[in-house]
Amino acid sequence: MRRYAIRIFAEDLVGWVPLVCVVTMTSTLVGICVSQAVWTSGPAFAEATRAARLDLTGFQVVSVTIYAEVALIALFALTAIGSATVRRCHSTFAQWRLAGTTPIQVRVSALFVAGLASAIGSAAGSLASLPLSSALVPAFDALAAEGFSGGLGSFEPPAFDVGALAAPLAFAVSWPTCMAGAILPALRTGRVAPVDFLRKTGADTGRSRAGTAARRVLSGLLLGLSLAILPLGALLGGNGVEAVVNGIVSAGILATLAVFAAGVEGVRLATRAAGLIPRTLGDAVGHLAAREAIEEIERDSHAVVPLAAALGGGSTLLCAARCLEEVLSRLGLPAELNYADVLVLFGLAAAFALATALATVALFGGDDARRQALLRTLGLTRGDTVHLIAWRSLILALSAALLGLMPALVAALAGATLLQAVWGFVAFQPCLDVFATALPVLWAVLFALQRARLARPLAQSPAAVLRGWRLDR
Repeated sequence: MRRYAIRIFAEDLVGWVPLVCVVTMTSTLVGICVSQAVWTSGPAFAEATRAARLDLTGFQVVSVTIYAEVALIALFALTAIGSATVRRCHSTFAQWRLAGTTPIQVRVSALFVAGLASAIGSAAGSLASLPLSSALVPAFDALAAEGFSGGLGSFEPPAFDVGALAAPLAFAVSWPTCMAGAILPALRTGRVAPVDFLRKTGADTGRSRAGTAARRVLSGLLLGLSLAILPLGALLGGNGVEAVVNGIVSAGILATLAVFAAGVEGVRLATRAAGLIPRTLGDAVGHLAAREAIEEIERDSHAVVPLAAALGGGSTLLCAARCLEEVLSRLGLPAELNYADVLVLFGLAAAFALATALATVALFGGDDARRQALLRTLGLTRGDTVHLIAWRSLILALSAALLGLMPALVAALAGATLLQAVWGFVAFQPCLDVFATALPVLWAVLFALQRARLARPLAQSPAAVLRGWRLDR
């Protein structure tokens, strides 16, 4: 079975490149955290902290904290990619089951494919982390030393040296970190039924009705908790500014988790709403793109949900910072805040979300090529096909923005309510500028990727594309 699993990976290397890039990004960040931990554990660094009268534990905790954040973001991103991979290979696995393969063999093969992609990306990221670590880690620790309490204010880090074991250790940590997100989707492949190959549909990837109902209940519960914070936010801890910030962040994060829990159901609602635009404009090709988006809703949800969560979570952090700035301004205190930490977290989440979306879209490039060829046989021109791709990209971007807008509005409403209760004034900060900036960027990037993936099929005749289509896809 390993030979056939390798063939899945080898027959469409271009489609797997974005997934490997996400793994490489993850392992590079993990490698930097490992280099930070190894360097700060050395005797030279310990001597430098003693000379500056600083606590060595503070530097070590930073690397663990950043690793935990990277691992958490990567877990969501790679789980989404893993689910998309299962759907991409659904017909192949169903054909295997029809030929007599057992569910255990299918699961092992899926894990092998995920492990191969993770190993390639982890190896590349571990090597890339070494030169980046030598440039970033000493500068970061020097800045961190300025923020630690105590000390003489004269911390001079020693020469950066992590030894020959840094890269193997980074690989040993990053590979299981990347594999963690693929375990559950791979195990779900065992539920693929042999008859699914004859149906030629990937709509059912092993998700049960009970699981769908549980996700709906969980999403509603999380959304209800986020709204419950509006009257109860002041009880979350602290008084004044602390209560406002805690309430905004808690409400926004709970609403973001509700978006994750809703999954396909939430994306379906957002896609139907986005699809009203071409229908209202009377654009026939746009209406076709909207119908196509609804039919491929489960596939597209793997790209939309991470983008929506990144937009919602980032807007929550910005909303909290802007409300804090508003309070300081009303109190007559300096209101120029440093948004560097917020923007770094936002940028990290956005980078992972965008890479996840691109990897998911790239996985299904072959399916899109066949569909566009069929449409061209029915009368669509190459220009109409590019028009269709543009509408599909816009609907994907709009769906992500509409879903991400819910946590942003919940956080803004929590901020307005808490500011009124604690400080006696109202400031509504939904951070719409984030969405106004992100929407055209998402549209352009998604369109560019889909257009590039379909460049070769569009240059060929529909008959040539369909002749080159393999039965096992």
